[in-house]
Amino acid sequence: MNNTSNSSNPSDHHMEVSSIIHFNIIFICLSVVGILIVAANGLVFVLVYKRRTLLRKTNFFLISLAVSDISSGLIGIPLIILCNTYPYESLIKTMDICNKFLGISTILHLLSATIERYIKVLAPLHYRRLVTKKRIVMVLAGIWMISLLTPVIELSWYEDIEATQKYSLALLCCFVIFPLTLMTSITFHIFYLIREQKSRLKILANRTMAKKQQRRKQAERRAVMVYSAMSISFAIGWFPYFLSALFSDYVLKEDDEYPIPVWADYVFLFLKFSTGLIDPLLYTFFKTDFQTAMRSLLFNSYENINTRVTIHMSSLQAPNTQRSSSD
Repeated sequence: MNNTSNSSNPSDHHMEVSSIIHFNIIFICLSVVGILIVAANGLVFVLVYKRRTLLRKTNFFLISLAVSDISSGLIGIPLIILCNTYPYESLIKTMDICNKFLGISTILHLLSATIERYIKVLAPLHYRRLVTKKRIVMVLAGIWMISLLTPVIELSWYEDIEATQKYSLALLCCFVIFPLTLMTSITFHIFYLIREQKSRLKILANRTMAKKQQRRKQAERRAVMVYSAMSISFAIGWFPYFLSALFSDYVLKEDDEYPIPVWADYVFLFLKFSTGLIDPLLYTFFKTDFQTAMRSLLFNSYENINTRVTIHMSSLQAPNTQRSSSD
């Protein structure tokens, strides 16, 4: 008996050490992702600050989304690490609320931005009248209220299993399946409308006007493609999270072992938080106005560095010039 127990102890110790190393690597990688999320969304705020023309109503949803995304790096990822270090029930519940808030906020921002773009393409003559800054601000206020209140409301039936099951199903249907289906339909219709409008522009007598309209339609098409890519990123990152929550509420018993492998759970975790990094990169580097602002920022930075280097080199050469003239 003693020999058996002694021989098993080193193995258990090795597994424990291996598990600790494994978790540390995961947490370090998560921390890196969090830093990148903060940096990428911070860049969005820098671009908006440097180029105030980005502060137009078509970008309000993206700027608000950047605030939501940056919170995943500042709050969401630190909470994940804290929960695995100190697995208190209250902390785990806070993390769950934060995750739901991030998911709901992301999809509502994307849905609203897609609808705004749809109105612009579908009814360009009525766009300014229908889509005003006041209405966009009201929609954004509604998005933040829904995103914050929907996860918190679950606390009122925390011990009610049946209510939790219905709640998880409602989340999946209302904030994943329905918005993604609607956005897919809208996106296909937008591409169809842009294609139809481009074919009409080709037969315009005024070629200068036609070229301007074509450039505008090209920018709109690119913006829609960016929103589509962000929607796909959301679907890949967040659908497994809401689906697994529904599965654990409906199928698993209290003592059942979770059927998803640990490695898959980690993959889903990184995919979920990757949306906060992918979103700002997509519209910063591929949306026309943000792309122009980025180029301007890089060019100005290069010019400033070049000027400083030139001044520094001139200051170093000045004493040598004075010495040679005195000689």
